[in-house]
Amino acid sequence: MSGREEPVTRGWRADAIARPLLAWSDRQLAAVGGALETVFHAWRSDWGLAPPSSGAVACEPAEPGNAAHAWQCLGGTGEGAAWTSPTGNEASQLASALFGDTPQVTPLLAEIGGACWSNALERLRAALRLDAVASAPAAPPARALTPWSGHVVANLPWDARLLLEAPLVRALVDAAGAAREPRAPLAAARVPLERALAAAELKLQVQLEGCELAVGSLQDLQLGDVVRLRHRVDAPATVILSGGAALFSGFLARSRGRKAVELAPAIT
Repeated sequence: MSGREEPVTRGWRADAIARPLLAWSDRQLAAVGGALETVFHAWRSDWGLAPPSSGAVACEPAEPGNAAHAWQCLGGTGEGAAWTSPTGNEASQLASALFGDTPQVTPLLAEIGGACWSNALERLRAALRLDAVASAPAAPPARALTPWSGHVVANLPWDARLLLEAPLVRALVDAAGAAREPRAPLAAARVPLERALAAAELKLQVQLEGCELAVGSLQDLQLGDVVRLRHRVDAPATVILSGGAALFSGFLARSRGRKAVELAPAIT
């Protein structure tokens, strides 16, 4: 049997740098988007705005690609923080939405549009119960944009984005009553025994015909000495399972520069 490379043993990471893996179901992401959409619906109603063409707020797991956006801190709590990534055109877009399509957005109209968007962010900060910006990092930490972090990116009206750390997402999920997913009853899965044990590892041994040595010769053996066996190269060896059960016959061989054994038909 050909030699196998020993598996590489890697040390465990220290507790200080370990992190739990967290993901949200589609139902939970929809609940978070619904909670945020409620905030923006009330804001649009108060300002007399029609719903944006992009539709309702949609949420998705944070990923490394989101690092390309310029994030601005919205605020934080004792457990988590939130950041927005505005496009920079919100003020002019809202001015056009408030006053109709105008040939030119004047500074006054742009100021009104900016105040409208600032009010939306204030409402969002209040809904998430965020403290002052100074209580949170100015930019999201690198871990916030890694898979399985539990952090969520929400696509807001007028192409802006909102990044929520996992504790804030959990609070919205719990408030919406979507913390527990309905589970289908588990069915007992049955598979053939050989498939169930397919990944198990067994130790095999190759048994050659030995030799006889005098006790004195055995005591004189040193590293590098060659001991001749009675086993002929063209004679089959016996491949046995650790514990003594014979499985195959085999012939001495070489594979990829290693000593090996070529298996012959199974022993009956």
